[in-house]
Amino acid sequence: MPDIEATHGMQVADVAGLTPRNGVMVLDVREPWEWAQGHIPGAVLIPMMEVPGRLKEIPESGTVIVACHSGNRSERVTWYLRAHGYRDVFNMLGGMVAWARAGYPIEKPDNTGTRESRGQGGP
Repeated sequence: MPDIEATHGMQVADVAGLTPRNGVMVLDVREPWEWAQGHIPGAVLIPMMEVPGRLKEIPESGTVIVACHSGNRSERVTWYLRAHGYRDVFNMLGGMVAWARAGYPIEKPDNTGTRESRGQGGP
């Protein structure tokens, strides 16, 4: 069982173990310029200010992991989604800073428009 805190937060190690599985959506709520600098492979970008107008793109069934740069915006979006009926939604604690520090894969476009992945897949 993942280490889930009372604030509906999940450690990056637990997120890394969940992301390849079916039924898990990693929702990145950063801005497009931040996303372009690197994101979790398979994540979906919906900037925080666009979430209210794009709720239909976020599945109500299945697990949703919300990520941002440091965990602050994603915590607010986690609470927003829970207030709107989403139950299996969690904030990725420490955000992309913690993800990168742990050495998990980061995907970013290269100069040809394709994607490259870097990172060792965790400790």
